[in-house]
Amino acid sequence: MELLVSYTPLGTRYYFEKLDIPQGRVIQTDIRLLQFPLYIACSKQIPDRVINRWQQALDAVKSSGEYQKIYQKYLNPKRTPASL
Repeated sequence: MELLVSYTPLGTRYYFEKLDIPQGRVIQTDIRLLQFPLYIACSKQIPDRVINRWQQALDAVKSSGEYQKIYQKYLNPKRTPASL
C-alpha cells in the first residue's frame, strides 16, 4: 500500500492494524485534505441543567490536563489540540 487516507488518526491506526501494516513503515505528512470540528449533539428535550453538567465536566477535564493526555495518547502524539 502506498497511500492511506483517513479522517482521523484513530481511524488510521485502525486500518494499520487491520491491514497488518507496522506504523514505523509509514510517515505522517502535514498535507491536510480536509478538516472538520467535532460536536456532541443532544436532543432538544435534554434539559439545560444536563447540558450544563456536560459542559462543566468537559471544562474540568480540560483544566486538569487530562484532555491533553487523552488527545496525545489516542489522537495525535506529535501535535496539540487546536483549541483546549
